Amino acid sequence: MEYISVSQFAQKYGISERTARNYCAKGKIEGAFLTGKTWNIPAEAALPKRGKKKLSPLLSALREQKEAQMKGGIYHRVQIDLTYNSNHIEGSPVLSLKRALLASPQRIHVSMTSWRPSTISAASIT
Repeated sequence: MEYISVSQFAQKYGISERTARNYCAKGKIEGAFLTGKTWNIPAEAALPKRGKKKLSPLLSALREQKEAQMKGGIYHRVQIDLTYNSNHIEGSPVLSLKRALLASPQRIHVSMTSWRPSTISAASIT
């Protein structure tokens, strides 16, 4: 039986040498063996078939919820959190007030006629 090197196998099938070595190490190439630090691959060895990766349960749930436009699910909550965080990073004055309101245990009386986000700060909340 004739054997070829990893680089020859990789060139033959148009894959990287690293991929060919990984196939050998995982036992996906039948008849390949190590001699010292060199892999010997049978010349007639076929390229292993790549299996379809199994999706994680979380990813499949997120995709289902997105397609169904489900409210209140994991996908919806992630979208809300990401939007809140992006507005927080940008310094939205409304969200600054919202954060101050959530942190304050006291009641807040604000007249809607005089309310402007730029005039209310955490220090003015009593």
